Amino acid sequence: ARFVDSFLGKKLGSPRPITGVSFCIPTNGKRELETRLLIESIKKQKGAKQEIVLCGDITNFSDLEGTVKLIDKSEEANTRKVASLRNAAADQAKYEVICYCDDDILLEEGWLEKTIEFSNERDWDVLSNKVLCPDGTRYWDRALLEPHVLVDYDFPECSRGLYQCSCFFLVRKSVFNN
Repeated sequence: ARFVDSFLGKKLGSPRPITGVSFCIPTNGKRELETRLLIESIKKQKGAKQEIVLCGDITNFSDLEGTVKLIDKSEEANTRKVASLRNAAADQAKYEVICYCDDDILLEEGWLEKTIEFSNERDWDVLSNKVLCPDGTRYWDRALLEPHVLVDYDFPECSRGLYQCSCFFLVRKSVFNN
């Protein structure tokens, strides 16, 4: 907790409920099937309001207009400016929790309900969770920089050099705004 305090400049407080999630998805449009499967897995989530913001090369997704917020940033998408795509999507996010996810992720049924349950018990500003590959093996989702090795999920969260992958994580809108 001391590392978190020094990094964020504050102490974590009481748990904050999740009432809405903005799913911000950067895409270069090349994984159309996977992206559509992701969108369907998001729509099956229950427990909070949600919106889906798809940002990048959205040419293949014009039929989703109205159910998915589409942001055309083709140039950034085709020059691999993923951070720019994430930021543009988050600028349009209307809920207090932003969930960044790559366009080839699938959410397990009940994921949002479990995340809400966790959030009702513990405060957080940035959050990630286990990411598995389609065959059930572990993705390179939680590791140390030096030495560069995977670590267990119970590895202390305040350890220096620990990082979470960027393919899937949540951040409070207030943190993004700051």
